[in-house]
Amino acid sequence: MKLRAKMPVKATEKSLRVCLESVYRQWKSRAGEVRKAELTDDGWFEILIGPNLHPQEFGYIEPAKNPISQEGNIFQVSIIGSTSEKLKAIFQELSMKIIEHEVESGYISEVLLCSGEGIQFQLVEADWQPMQSGMNHLTQVGSQAAVPLSENEIKLTSTDRSTVTPPTMSSSLLIIDAMNLLARCYWATAYSKEEHELMKSSKGKFTNAIKPLTEKLVKMIRRFAPTHIAVVWDPPGGRSTLWRRRLADFYKANRDNKEDPVPFKEQIETAKSVFRAMNIQQFHVDTMEADDLAGSLSKRWSTEINGNCLLWSNDKDYF
Repeated sequence: MKLRAKMPVKATEKSLRVCLESVYRQWKSRAGEVRKAELTDDGWFEILIGPNLHPQEFGYIEPAKNPISQEGNIFQVSIIGSTSEKLKAIFQELSMKIIEHEVESGYISEVLLCSGEGIQFQLVEADWQPMQSGMNHLTQVGSQAAVPLSENEIKLTSTDRSTVTPPTMSSSLLIIDAMNLLARCYWATAYSKEEHELMKSSKGKFTNAIKPLTEKLVKMIRRFAPTHIAVVWDPPGGRSTLWRRRLADFYKANRDNKEDPVPFKEQIETAKSVFRAMNIQQFHVDTMEADDLAGSLSKRWSTEINGNCLLWSNDKDYF
């Protein structure tokens, strides 16, 4: 069986990933392993699939223990002997390595593919860099803050104002209503699907909401190039801990019996881990909802810092 995918002339991490993913999606049968892989001169990536062989059988090739080798900005990928699941894992790891390279280098990369056996390419700085590459800010956001920080996720108090680091006049703050956006990403990709059909990582974690959320985040950073980012969450104790409940016990009472799906609740913790890994600060207040916290932060930012503030949410309460 032969699988083919047309590779892009000017490839980015995302376009390369989409093309490579199309290869193993063509692999209808889960049996078999890669016998040959080649990038033709006219830009076709071809993989030849053969039956599974045992180590003692003629023609058996032992898969590489480290299939992805990197020397600076040059990558070589060995997929001979890989099964469908192994191939998928290699492509996912390759995508992450390209992203890591972009973060470390501070520029958006273009993938220069080399024809021949296997997958070989070089990463170079793309000639279509935006005026302010959002990648440069991935390692900067969170280094200063509109409010004092003691750890990645903290409880805010009004007594901490003296420790604020004054940013420059050109500073801008992007406030992310994480629960709202995560929920929209989840239901947009989970509609009419059973739980077992939802996207998962190679380790079995649900990622159908995480993937679009992080992709949207990178686009927002590249587009607006904020110097600071704050992620706001609803209180972990739920609506029962809200200050409004003490004033009116019927506040959002119609939602109390609605249980969030397990895959969604799992991805809340995954999302927090992703934000921590990106050095983006996260906040919650035990008695307040995320939109209250976003409103408070944006007010303080505009009055105390005199900087631009962007609120990112689809919650109609913001209007």
